[in-house]
Amino acid sequence: MERKDIINHLIKKYDYKSYLEIGVRDPDATLNHIQVDIKDGVDPAGNCNYPIPSDDFFEQISINKKYDIIFIDGLHLEYQVTKDIQNSLKHLNEGGTIVMHDCNPPTAYHQREIYD
Repeated sequence: MERKDIINHLIKKYDYKSYLEIGVRDPDATLNHIQVDIKDGVDPAGNCNYPIPSDDFFEQISINKKYDIIFIDGLHLEYQVTKDIQNSLKHLNEGGTIVMHDCNPPTAYHQREIYD
């Protein structure tokens, strides 16, 4: 089972209508496979409809913009993941779900800021 399968299962089970993905390095890995009415992706690499850092995205959108399910897979540094969680909670619909990837890196190398 892959992350896209888990997310789509939750969408179907809870009849979710809106999805936010933070960290879309490869849209074919997850974002393009998510089956939901409203789908937004955030990544400064530009592989999605919001090609900006997640901090900028959350500053720009209305506080009333909410999502049913949010997948956090952005910058794998503790300070940034914490900020992404805090911002996501402000934009999560009641009864919504946050799914996280890479939340327990085995070494400091796995949470590096620059990827090859």
